[in-house]
Amino acid sequence: MKNFKIYLIALTIILTGVVYNTAPCYSETENQEISVKQTAKEDMEDYIALTRKKIKNNWYPPTDQFENFATLVVKINKKGELESCKLAAPSPSEGFNNSLIEAANKTKFSPLPESYKRPSVELGFDFGMQRHTVSK
Repeated sequence: MKNFKIYLIALTIILTGVVYNTAPCYSETENQEISVKQTAKEDMEDYIALTRKKIKNNWYPPTDQFENFATLVVKINKKGELESCKLAAPSPSEGFNNSLIEAANKTKFSPLPESYKRPSVELGFDFGMQRHTVSK
């Protein structure tokens, strides 16, 4: 069963492109445990998608940039308060990096799902910008 847990965590990271702490769920029978884990996984997937959308809605990248990519990591506590934000993989552009940090700081996060048992979670999101010029 331990190998299944590791595989499930790895699969979640690959599918969502997001790294987050997972909390083990325990119950009386193996079927209940898998059911609880599936619900917790679905809750977190929904939470991650909503969190990315909220940050993106507050993000205003510089208009003078043509191509930049960065990975933003936010730590959110159980109440939905931002504990920290940092760039795990910053872009070469300070303006681009600052725009991501500002977006995270402006975002009103939702409380963590009830099924998530740890006091906080760290989520990583890749943000990129690529502008194309059209020639006549």
